[in-house]
Amino acid sequence: MNRTDIINELIEARELKSYLEIGVRNKADNFDKIKCGRKLGVDVKLEAVGIKTMSSAEFWEQNGKRSWGLIFLDGGHDYETAKADLLAAARVVQKKGVIVMHDCLPKNEAEGAPFRRPGGSPWCGQVWRVWAECVDGVIVDCDHGVGIVQDICPVSAELAVPPWKDRNLYEIIKPEDWHA
Repeated sequence: MNRTDIINELIEARELKSYLEIGVRNKADNFDKIKCGRKLGVDVKLEAVGIKTMSSAEFWEQNGKRSWGLIFLDGGHDYETAKADLLAAARVVQKKGVIVMHDCLPKNEAEGAPFRRPGGSPWCGQVWRVWAECVDGVIVDCDHGVGIVQDICPVSAELAVPPWKDRNLYEIIKPEDWHA
């Protein structure tokens, strides 16, 4: 199971008709595999059919009133961008819709560091911190942590404990135990 499987299950189970992906990078990795009637991707570098080539901040500013059934966030992994994307998505997700966040569960400090370190290892950035500070939801333990947002509920930044220090503070489920 991976992010694509989870997204497609949610779309089918909730009968969602629209899909927005922030941070596509490569359409073949996820975007092209999503089964939904109306799809749009946003990526700062990628130029392709079905993709708006712009930053997520520009997208939210220009398209911030259109609603979406499922919004998948895999854009900027720095704290400010990840939090801004989450809060913008929360304003436009449909009532029975859902927000899914990628890279919520770094395995170690290097993966969860504020800046990507040289060497090409996986990097989740500060997405985990945004999750810890702002989200009530469940993280499926696959694909660097696929977070399914149930509610936005900001808490104190001091309470944000990295998952590599104490996974018990996070609601984490095994992929085989998750169902839409």
